[in-house]
Amino acid sequence: MSLHKHLPEQEIYYNFYTGFILISVIYCTDQSKLQIIPVNTILCRRRPVHYYSSRVNIQLSFSFYLIFMQRDVHYRKAKSEGYRARSAYKLLEIIEEYNILENVQSVIDLCAAPGSWSQVIKERLPHAHLLSVDLQDIEPINDAIIVKGDITSDKTISEIKNTFGARVDLILCDGAPEVTGLHDLDEYFHSSLITAACSLSRTLLSPSGCFVIKVFTGSDPEILMEDLKEYFSEVLIVKPKSSRIKSKEAFAICHQIRIPE
Repeated sequence: MSLHKHLPEQEIYYNFYTGFILISVIYCTDQSKLQIIPVNTILCRRRPVHYYSSRVNIQLSFSFYLIFMQRDVHYRKAKSEGYRARSAYKLLEIIEEYNILENVQSVIDLCAAPGSWSQVIKERLPHAHLLSVDLQDIEPINDAIIVKGDITSDKTISEIKNTFGARVDLILCDGAPEVTGLHDLDEYFHSSLITAACSLSRTLLSPSGCFVIKVFTGSDPEILMEDLKEYFSEVLIVKPKSSRIKSKEAFAICHQIRIPE
């Protein structure tokens, strides 16, 4: 949608600090116009742009919402620092706070696309053996081995096993299934993904290794904790500061895997 067709005869205010467009859209009694007002007059500088006249378009506020969400601080920072996604900062926070890279020489990154977590691992552990797995294509990452496959399939599991030949020190999983919009179905899909990743860890993670996986703290976090403790003796749920405040996203840091006899 071209904004040029829908902007009223007003000026847009830009946030000088972040570059975000900060606006409030108010529908006027005159349905042919909108009134655009700056939300934050302290951090904003006034930068006039071209003027346009148009009828109200119901998609305007949604378009600005998308711009704001996509251009947050960590998104912009990731682009400037060469990371493929803002999620890199979540892993960096976990590394700094919980020291998960101590004595780590082998890493598996599940659901790795587009590769930001793998980038962080090669940056912090340049000599570590890294295997990145995803159904989607992943652009090359230094010396990482990239496997395209489904982590629930026997073929992919065999390929991962053959790559290392031994249990690994760290397994990461920042995956999430495609959202359907149906709450129960989305929870089921994500629960299935967690189960697949945990089962894979039983096969591939060393007894002293660490497992980090994305979770969503839904209606019953106790059930989530119980499920994870079927696989690990120690489970800690954390929420990095770089996660969006309103998001239910969190990460489980797991130790002492329960390996069946």
